[in-house]
Amino acid sequence: MIFLKKFMSAGITAALTGAFLCGCTTGTHTVPSASLVEVPPAAVTAEESSVSGEDMLVAAQEGVFIYDKAASLTNTEYSECNEYAAMLYKEYLLNAAVVITNDLEGMTPDEYAAEAYDNIFSGMGSGMLFLINNESQNDVLYKAGHCQRFIDEVAERDELYRATKELVVGNYGEASMIMLKLGERCPKNVIDNSNIFSEEMADEFSDSLAQCANPVTIIATNNGTGIPNEELARTYYNRKYGDSAGYLILMDKKTRSVTAVTNGELPAEIAEIVAAANTTAGNDDFIGAANKIISGFGGVPLMISEPETTEAVQPDEAAAEEE
Repeated sequence: MIFLKKFMSAGITAALTGAFLCGCTTGTHTVPSASLVEVPPAAVTAEESSVSGEDMLVAAQEGVFIYDKAASLTNTEYSECNEYAAMLYKEYLLNAAVVITNDLEGMTPDEYAAEAYDNIFSGMGSGMLFLINNESQNDVLYKAGHCQRFIDEVAERDELYRATKELVVGNYGEASMIMLKLGERCPKNVIDNSNIFSEEMADEFSDSLAQCANPVTIIATNNGTGIPNEELARTYYNRKYGDSAGYLILMDKKTRSVTAVTNGELPAEIAEIVAAANTTAGNDDFIGAANKIISGFGGVPLMISEPETTEAVQPDEAAAEEE
């Protein structure tokens, strides 16, 4: 998380450009799977989004991602931000939220942001929450899951600077959109909640999947939900594709298995591809399993370089070593 002080005038903000770019970032725990909420409906009004439960900082509401407890957004700004966050939730399978408050209720900003994320998304999944904190003026971007990896400190810092300049002049909607758009830095077709792939691999796999004839999404997880993999995959499928055609591939690192679902029964040729990937994953080779999926759907598999080997010892050198 990075903290950023909101200054009281644009002039002070510009003068201190270099001074406040030295915030610190701490990671959050990586969680096994994304929130199991249904695909959100259309946005509700800003007034409706500000309702809080008695025992919660933020009472989660279906289809609501923007919680304006300070009444800082117009209805138009609220709708635009909520619809964008809903897009990230559906197309990127990211939990994304903005909370605006005048009262931290005795918490630090990072504690408040973490609890708000837990309230809204049950602490699950890859996602982020932007806290606009009007009490102590320290704004926080809370990141969970693979958002920690794909939204790096430099990008986070730069966008927080841009958002702060908007907040100084009262543009809360624009500031919220600036931070929400960081979600597009995450791969759209690969959601890695278990660190199976490097960032570069995930990006390349996502690009390859985008070139396939059929829509395909790979989710890597350590399924600790107690929900069977096929049911979990189906929940993700419904969230992203709904009644549309597509394929959701769930790679469970915990069980070293691959599960696939689509709208209806899997075609026989796809079932064979998944079975081959499942065998590969059983050997703890998830990169190979992903390549089988991608090539099976007509995409370009990732070229993996062979590890460097030491030069063979010449016979005379070996003899010298033995002596």
